[in-house]
Amino acid sequence: MSLKSRACQLLKYLINQEKAVSIKQLADKFNVSARTIRYDLDDIKSSISSYDVKLIRKTRVGVYLEGEEEELNKIQKELINIHGFERVLSPKERQYLILFRLFQASEPIIIKELEVMLRISKSTIIKDLDEVENWLSNHNLTLIRKTNYGLEIKGKEIDIRHAMMDVLEETANKKELVSFLRLIQKKALKDRNLEPGFFKEFDKLVSDIDLTKIESVISFAEKQLGFQFADEAYASLLVHLALAISRLLEGKDIQLPEERLEVIKKSEEYNIAKKIGKIMEQIFKINIPDSEIGYITLHLMGAKLWQKIGDDDYKKLIAEDLDQELIILTKEMVKIAEDYLGVKLIDDTQLIIGLALHLKPTINRIKYDLPLKNPLLLDIKSKYGEIFKASKRAAKILESKLQKPISSDEIGYITLHLGAALERSKSLGSSRKLRVVLVCSSGVGTTNLLASRLSKEFSEIKICNVFSVIQLENNEVDLKNIDLIITTIPLEIDDILVLQVNPLLSQEDKKNIKAIIRTKQDIFDADEVALKNNPESQRDYYFEIEEIIEVIEQEAIVGDKDILKKDLKDFFASKGVKVLDKIDDIPDKQSIEESGKGLLELLTENNVTVIDKVDNWRTGVRVAGKPLVDQGHILEEYVERAIEIIEQKGAYVVIAPHISLIHARPEDGVVNKSMGLGIIKEGVNFDHDHDPVHLIFTLAPIDEVSHLSALSQLLKLIDEYDFVQEMLTVDSQKDVITKIKEMLN
Repeated sequence: MSLKSRACQLLKYLINQEKAVSIKQLADKFNVSARTIRYDLDDIKSSISSYDVKLIRKTRVGVYLEGEEEELNKIQKELINIHGFERVLSPKERQYLILFRLFQASEPIIIKELEVMLRISKSTIIKDLDEVENWLSNHNLTLIRKTNYGLEIKGKEIDIRHAMMDVLEETANKKELVSFLRLIQKKALKDRNLEPGFFKEFDKLVSDIDLTKIESVISFAEKQLGFQFADEAYASLLVHLALAISRLLEGKDIQLPEERLEVIKKSEEYNIAKKIGKIMEQIFKINIPDSEIGYITLHLMGAKLWQKIGDDDYKKLIAEDLDQELIILTKEMVKIAEDYLGVKLIDDTQLIIGLALHLKPTINRIKYDLPLKNPLLLDIKSKYGEIFKASKRAAKILESKLQKPISSDEIGYITLHLGAALERSKSLGSSRKLRVVLVCSSGVGTTNLLASRLSKEFSEIKICNVFSVIQLENNEVDLKNIDLIITTIPLEIDDILVLQVNPLLSQEDKKNIKAIIRTKQDIFDADEVALKNNPESQRDYYFEIEEIIEVIEQEAIVGDKDILKKDLKDFFASKGVKVLDKIDDIPDKQSIEESGKGLLELLTENNVTVIDKVDNWRTGVRVAGKPLVDQGHILEEYVERAIEIIEQKGAYVVIAPHISLIHARPEDGVVNKSMGLGIIKEGVNFDHDHDPVHLIFTLAPIDEVSHLSALSQLLKLIDEYDFVQEMLTVDSQKDVITKIKEMLN
């Protein structure tokens, strides 16, 4: 059995239930979406297939396990052995667990303890310890291995702390770090009840520390600095301070060279660090020496800041925060980059200010040997190879200034700023747009790049604002009239659609955004249809332009009436309101009804095929499209063209687990607007992660909009129901339509 931690917990929960539990109840219980629960249930069903136990899912009944108690007990015992990790840990995972255990120990530990913990032989432990020793050596630390003494890490305290942070960053990504912070903010770390995993192992290092008190200390620092930390930096600083307090409580403090400490004391951040130190001394009843204050100062100086930059901030920032030398250095770097790339960037104020703000803590990190991991580095090098090369060349100025090498991680962050500027230079304008806010956990570089890419890729959206997750958690944001939240971290917001994406916007992300745009636009269309069909609301929704101008003329002198008409139309269009020259211009009722046809108007009983199996996906596509061909809704060429498109572009038609939506263009052979469905009981592979596909929908649109209501309903069924399972339980065309009708109602 191979299950992730949450799926294990879900299976344990189901074993202990005496009656069925709904998907919604499970989603609420485990604090995830219904879709995530359904995916976990798919994994569970596969994992328990070797037992005489069935996972039953029934609409309006719920989910439950069916099997003898003896078989359920076998699964229970198997789960006990998993301990929240994969049943068989990789050597690298074992070595990280050994590192965590060594860092947690206040005295030497023996090999036998590791054997019991990992359930492996002594010889395997010894091999793993060799790798652990190499890892520690690369962090300037020594692993003591003595008979009758045990295992212990030795080295400078500053190297031990850096190593502790590195093992965390190598096992728990930045998103998990920020999620950990959110748990703290919500005070959801009650009894430190984290799921088993690497982060729980880290939490044992600071288990005696009240992290909410450290959070208040960091908030104090933000107010003193006049800036807000990026979420990742906030969480990272919290972890650093927690480790420092934990180590100080054990009598282990950092020693900084006196000459280095004297330089640090001259900084503005040192005075703030002193105040932080005094607060922490009072809260945790410890003595914080000068070197520790210096170490806190370094983290304040090196933390990435969260700040939204606009042209109006330029003079203020130069006067208050960015000195002329840093601005000049930034401009020189930009000139080198633009020469390499052949694109003029020096006049981009947002680039100059954003990059200068980024370089200020970067210089401190490099100067004081505070490494910063870049979790996006591989993606950045892959997607922005030339910009990375330009950034590397530009960073030579920085290397010369600091007389230290600039790591690829830091160059990656510089690349994000240059990439954002390039995207802005290519961006296109648009008219009516979906209102979107971004919620990011990183600094302005990543945020600007994501915003620029979204604006460039999707003319249908308007980015209204950018927030950090901390602002969101503290209710410092206005989400009124927002249609969609796009986030780079896991997030759930009531009443607003949320989409998590990669900061560099993967192809899958683009597909998801396009689907949302189509669905949302369909909702707008549906609202419009309802209003147009209601005589009482018709004039409330449609306005004659002359009526509005008459009101304006009562209070003001109108110059050019034609320009005013255009400006008013543009303004109301941006608010989603139709303004017409004449009220008679409202589309007639018949055309409105045509645009709002629902799923069951396109997918009729005669359009459904139920079959046990097919030889391959091409045959499956032909089977699903055949009823539409036979009834004259589409030409046979339409189906063949759809197959050609899949061969050329890949299995993009697989829109959800086990579901594909086949289509071509209207001019490829659509006669009547319609939809077909082929149910393949045994499934067929499309060479996609969501294989096998059991449901093949064939969409035959006559234009780009009139089928959207039907598509919206289909997506809703997929999202809200165990749709595939429901369809696989029926055996006739009539039962298929009856089942869909039940779900729609």
